[in-house]
Amino acid sequence: MARKSRKNMPAAETSGNLTAQAVMELGQEVKQYRAAIYARLSFESEANKERDTVETQIAYLKNFIDSQEDMELADIYADVSFSGTNFERPEFERMMGDIRLGKIDTVITKDLSRLGRNYIDSGTYIERIFPLFHVRYIAVNDDFDTAREGTDLAMPLKNIINEWYARDISSKIRSSYRAMWENGQYAYGRPPYGYRKDSMAKKLIADEQTAPVVKRIFEMYLTGMTYSEIARELQQEGIVSPPKYRYLE
Repeated sequence: MARKSRKNMPAAETSGNLTAQAVMELGQEVKQYRAAIYARLSFESEANKERDTVETQIAYLKNFIDSQEDMELADIYADVSFSGTNFERPEFERMMGDIRLGKIDTVITKDLSRLGRNYIDSGTYIERIFPLFHVRYIAVNDDFDTAREGTDLAMPLKNIINEWYARDISSKIRSSYRAMWENGQYAYGRPPYGYRKDSMAKKLIADEQTAPVVKRIFEMYLTGMTYSEIARELQQEGIVSPPKYRYLE
């Protein structure tokens, strides 16, 4: 299928409010996205094989692409036994190489945690690197799509939870950090959102400005609110996103 341009399309019609078929019926051109599937699994186990293998992720995302009228599968990338906190993964790097070559313009994962569990690095790719190469990013289960407005705050909230989860389950603790932890000292660089570092004691203490926000995020999450609903609630209250807070700090 020939690729078509979205140039000169009204903003309301390019934001996902109209289907590709509806746009075509209006006599307008539709862009055909070249989509890359990215799947990741930290480790293989019997439990994972029953629940969420890279094969099930790929099959799920293929079905998603098939359901989109303006999208075609360009390639599949899958990393197995690679942690989400580390972005030095062979298939991820191959995908980034293809992005630089212009072979793909859309990256799709099952959810945000498949891209990565490191809040800062994930945000850098989604907010800076992908836009630099005009690449659209979609996390299907999180209903996250950078081509849609209103997702800029929901993404940091989900990534905060992903990073806290990764930190909680990690068992690979470097010996140089263990001594610091045993003394109650903070061994990482930038403190997580909601905390700040006491430079004298080298310990984390609650950030008076953001700790109440983090508490509310988890409270709302436990009531069953979706990430988008939480984001809208905080946005209506005028609470800035974590990246913007770091910038203003």
